[in-house]
This record gives sequence, structure tokens and C-alpha cells, in this order.
Amino acid sequence: GGIIIFVIHVYRNLEDNQLEGPLPQSLGKMSNLLRLLLSANNFTGIIPDTYGNLKNLTQFRIDGSSLSGKIPSFIGNWTKLDRLLLSYFSFKVIVICWLVIPV
Repeated sequence: GGIIIFVIHVYRNLEDNQLEGPLPQSLGKMSNLLRLLLSANNFTGIIPDTYGNLKNLTQFRIDGSSLSGKIPSFIGNWTKLDRLLLSYFSFKVIVICWLVIPV
């Protein structure tokens, strides 16, 4: 016999870590994530399509980066969200979005 250990990531805080470059696609494979906090870094590029798998998210924050492209439509499928903070300054349109739903 043996022991099987399952590690379930439910919270990933990568805020204010001086991270730069494209957003890691691998984060989209963590489908059990409840909170993904990526604010105050230097991410560039787009939000990867793999993030569409994060359907259990209750919080997503990614302000303070220079992302480009369109805000992905899959964010509309994150039906468990109660906090969403986006601010994009390299998009064709400046979008600042706050969503807080009282529990």
C-alpha cells in the first residue's frame, strides 16, 4: 500500500512580484482555483485561452499590467465570480471594471 497525496490549489497570489512577460498558460490548468491575484506586475500580451478553464474562480485581479487584445469572452462563463478587477492600458479602449456582488 501507499499514500496518495492530492494537492488542490485554491488560491494563487502572485501580486506585486515584479513578474513580466506573457501570462503563464499553465495557470489555466488549475481548474480548482478560487482566487487568482496577478495585480501589480508587468505582464504583457493577452489573457490566454486556457484561463477559460478557471470556472471556479471567485476572484480575478489583473490590474497594473500592459495587456493587449480584447477582453476574452470566456470571462462571462466565470459565473462564480464575486470580485473582478481589470484595468488594461494597452487595449484599443481603456477599460476599468469592478464587480462586487454582495453575499
